[in-house]
Amino acid sequence: MASSEVNIEIAKIIPIFLVSVPFVAIIRVATASFYATEKSMYSYILTFIEPVFMLVLMLILPPLFGGQIMIWWSTVNARILSALLALLLKQRVDKEDLYKGGELA
Repeated sequence: MASSEVNIEIAKIIPIFLVSVPFVAIIRVATASFYATEKSMYSYILTFIEPVFMLVLMLILPPLFGGQIMIWWSTVNARILSALLALLLKQRVDKEDLYKGGELA
């Protein structure tokens, strides 16, 4: 059984964590899509960029904006950035495929 202090901290953190869930879905679907369409390099980029974003943000945000709670916000922001990158890469692949398909060539 967790102490009341731990429960209070978890109650603060869970809503922050839940903000990132839709972005995780975008990242996972895009990564799987790139693997399935043999665009493995994009999958590798998405797989490894999230921890890099997380590390950078964890080094920057807590000292600047408020300590330990910013560790959790660093995770959320890393996932948001990764999801944006996933969408940009997907848009790029779709554009490349459109040109290769001869529709705009």
